[in-house]
Amino acid sequence: MSPSDELAKTDAELKVLLQAGTAIVTAQIHKNTSDMVEKVNELQTAFSETDGKIGELKELMVSKAQGPLSLWCTSVPNFLGETKTLDQEIADLQSWLEPIQLSESDYYVYKRLRAHETCEWAFDASNEAGKRLLKWLRDEDKEYSLVRLTGAPGRGKSVLATWIIDRCKDEYKQCLFYFCIHNDERKRSADKMLRTLAFCLARIEDSVRNKYLSSIMQNLSLTGASCEFLWHILFEEMFSVGLSRTIHCVIDGYDELHEKDRTLLASLFCGVKRFKTSFRILLVGRPDRSVEEAFKQARISVPVITIDANYTKTDIRSVIIPRVNDKFSKFTNTEREEIVSLFAAKAEGVFLWAKIALEKIMGLRYPRKVFETIHNLPMGSDMNAMYLLIIDRIRALCESDDDRALVEALWRWIVCSVRPLSVFELEAALGVECQDINIHEIITDFGGSLIEIGDAGKEKQVTVIHFSVKEFFLSTEAGDFHVSKDKAHRYLSRVCLNYLQSKSGRLPELFYEKQVPIELETAPLLGYACQHWSSHLAESACEDTQQSSCDDISDIIKNFLHSAAMPTWISVCSDFDAKQSVYPSEWLLSIAKAGVDAQRWFITQGLQMGMMQ
Repeated sequence: MSPSDELAKTDAELKVLLQAGTAIVTAQIHKNTSDMVEKVNELQTAFSETDGKIGELKELMVSKAQGPLSLWCTSVPNFLGETKTLDQEIADLQSWLEPIQLSESDYYVYKRLRAHETCEWAFDASNEAGKRLLKWLRDEDKEYSLVRLTGAPGRGKSVLATWIIDRCKDEYKQCLFYFCIHNDERKRSADKMLRTLAFCLARIEDSVRNKYLSSIMQNLSLTGASCEFLWHILFEEMFSVGLSRTIHCVIDGYDELHEKDRTLLASLFCGVKRFKTSFRILLVGRPDRSVEEAFKQARISVPVITIDANYTKTDIRSVIIPRVNDKFSKFTNTEREEIVSLFAAKAEGVFLWAKIALEKIMGLRYPRKVFETIHNLPMGSDMNAMYLLIIDRIRALCESDDDRALVEALWRWIVCSVRPLSVFELEAALGVECQDINIHEIITDFGGSLIEIGDAGKEKQVTVIHFSVKEFFLSTEAGDFHVSKDKAHRYLSRVCLNYLQSKSGRLPELFYEKQVPIELETAPLLGYACQHWSSHLAESACEDTQQSSCDDISDIIKNFLHSAAMPTWISVCSDFDAKQSVYPSEWLLSIAKAGVDAQRWFITQGLQMGMMQ
């Protein structure tokens, strides 16, 4: 064999060995650095350090093990001189940016709600709103690179947003979008919004993708980065040099972001008017004084498009006419037309009112009863009055104190959960203190058409039908159905901790004594309880009148920290992190967060944690 052939063979063998070593070491990444060093040392013993490659691999491994796993996985193929496929590059960006997964599903949920021949006024140049939206769309005026689209609750803003997104796609082949969701803390975060939009941008724009990949190669970490830093690195630097096309971005539910995030992003978004590339942002949401003030302080004039009731009245007729004609086919044409006209007038352009009111009349048989029911409903502009009517119905269905306790627990979970619960999670959560429940009956009877079950990937999620429902129950207007955030979060934290300690009887007797496979099918609330018990604790506070309740939960926490449950909780988080987490350490980081949350809670309450006693 010639020297050149031997060198080629050695190089090939080395690459195979390095790839095998990479697989071994990566498999150990969740354990500890010393384990990985040991694995590389074994490779070093088994094979000579040709060209110092093994030593370089060891050095690379040790440095990357201290940071995100994504950087390690990204660097090794480049170290081996391999060419990455587009799918691999996207995977690297996903690990680096950590966007929200399945963010497009929200778009499809709202898109399916749009009825035929609705929303068409939005790009009709004959009305003021249509003229302004066309200015934003067509890139005719730099002044319209940042625009607000506002409307009262229930006006169909999210459905309209999907129509605007589709129009952008039709004319420009692409559109960035993000839906802020009130009942999912991740989707109310400015941090996650910027990361998700940047990831979507990198998928459609080669120059942006290459720039981001270059940042990864330079070991630029985004872990713990501020929103200001993310905006500068991911957007300002990209658009300061100019791109090949106009980029449209629709952000729906802007008012559902945390207030501090809304004002911060508003001040950052003002910079789009200085970009060389046309980056056009449409903020869709309710009127918001804090956002207006942020633009005022930045001395930026932002055009506002208001969804007028006159625009949506016609759309509401389009929605209800087929329903009325189908359900009341035996009524006369005049009766059906009168029902539609009265219905549209009472709705006052509020789709949410129409949705609830339709459910109320669909079970009626006689025209007189239909007209009477519609007449007795409050106007669409007063949704709280509609909610109070539904509460009266729920109250009438409560036959005992146990029923009232169940209603209270249900609404605490629905209103204050960190993220939407699946049907199985909610059933397990309510089952901790209420046995033999039928979750579907509970939702139907005690949700009163204000709670719905929707698709979320492979699961069914339970949520309120609208953000305003959550706001109503958190307000004193809900009367005796008012949900106190402090009490609710304290209750949810207690339920999670009791669940983790098997006090509910829902987990196997020997769950904490034997190493058995942990499956969410046998313990549906386990994942939520592991990751979020401390989040609820951090959101709770004890008043003087609730000191006994404070003492109760402090005892539960101390018992948890001293029992076999705590190491098992850490083990469960580690197991979930390895098997289910999209991003490395997502679950393990919740352990560190729990320590901070618990310590802060004890300090706030003036109690001693007593962990070392």
